[in-house]
Amino acid sequence: MCPPAALDLGVELLCGTFELWGQLDAGFLALTQWLMGEEDGNDEEEEEADPASCLDEEDFLFEKGELNLWAEPLQWVKLLHRHLCSLIVKLEQNKGTGTVDSDLVHQIQTQARAKVLISQQALNRLPALPQFSCTREHARLTLRHHRAELVLDVLDRFKLTSTFF
Repeated sequence: MCPPAALDLGVELLCGTFELWGQLDAGFLALTQWLMGEEDGNDEEEEEADPASCLDEEDFLFEKGELNLWAEPLQWVKLLHRHLCSLIVKLEQNKGTGTVDSDLVHQIQTQARAKVLISQQALNRLPALPQFSCTREHARLTLRHHRAELVLDVLDRFKLTSTFF
C-alpha cells in the first residue's frame, strides 16, 4: 500500500472511531488543531528563525530533496481538510449528540486569521521569485499560509451548517 493511501485510511478510521464513540465534536476540534499545525504560536520568533531549521528531516516520512520539501505536508493538509469536511456533515446529521466548544472554535479561528496575515506579510517580504531564490523559506511560509486558510474554510463551513453559533 502506498503511504498516502495508508495515511488516508488511518484518518478515515480515526473519524469512524470518533463517530462510533459519539465524540464527533471532540474529533472535529482535534483534527482542526492538527490542520492548524504544531507551531508554538510565537510567530514573531518563527519569522526570524533559520528556515532550514523549520523543515527538519524528522518532519517527513520519506527522504526528500531540497525542492520537494513541502509535497508531503501539503498532502497531509489536504487529507485533513477533506476528512474535516466529512466530519462537518456527520456533525450536522448528529446534532443532538454533543456540542462543539464555541470558545475554542473562536480561538482557533482567531489564530488562523493571524497566521494567514503574518504568513502573507512574510511571503510579501521575500525577494522576487522566492520559489527559486528562497526555496525552503517560501515552502514553509506557503504551507503555513495554506494550512491557516484551510482552517478558516473548515470553520466557515462548520458555522454555516451548525446551530452552535
